[in-house]
Amino acid sequence: MRESASQLQSDANQQMQSPPARSYTAMILSAIVPGLGQLYLHRLIKAFIVFLIFLTGIVLFYMNSYPVREFGDLFRFQSNTGGFVAHDSGEIENAVQLWTFDDGKSLWFRPSVILKITALIQVLFCWIYAIYDGWRVEHEIDIRTYERSNNNRVL
Repeated sequence: MRESASQLQSDANQQMQSPPARSYTAMILSAIVPGLGQLYLHRLIKAFIVFLIFLTGIVLFYMNSYPVREFGDLFRFQSNTGGFVAHDSGEIENAVQLWTFDDGKSLWFRPSVILKITALIQVLFCWIYAIYDGWRVEHEIDIRTYERSNNNRVL
C-alpha cells in the first residue's frame, strides 16, 4: 500500500513539473486568434470578451489609418487632429463620412494618430494576455486537481 501511494505521488509530481499538452494547444490557438484558446478550454464568456477587445482594437487601428490604399498605409503615423466633425456639406479632407442627418448635415470621423497608437497597444496586450491565459488556465486547473487529490488521500 505504501509503495502504491508513493508511486502515485511521484506520478503526480511529474505531471506538475510539465504543463499538459492541452495548455500548449490553448496557447497556440490563442496565438493564432486571441480568444480561440479560451474557447478550446470551454471558457465561452472569456473567449468572447478577449476576441471582442482584440477585434475592437483592430477596427480602431484600421479606422485611424484612413485612407488605406495599400498595406504600407497601415503603418503611416502622421500627426493630425482627430475626432468627430459635424459639417454642412461637401467633403472633409482625410475624413470618413459616418452619417447624414435629415437636415443635410453630416457626421464625419477624422483619424487620429493617438487613437491609432493606443489601438495598436490594445491589440498587442490583448494578444499577449490571450496567449498567457491559454497556458495559465489549464495549468491552474491541474494544480487544483492535484491539491484536491492529495487532500483526499490524507483524510
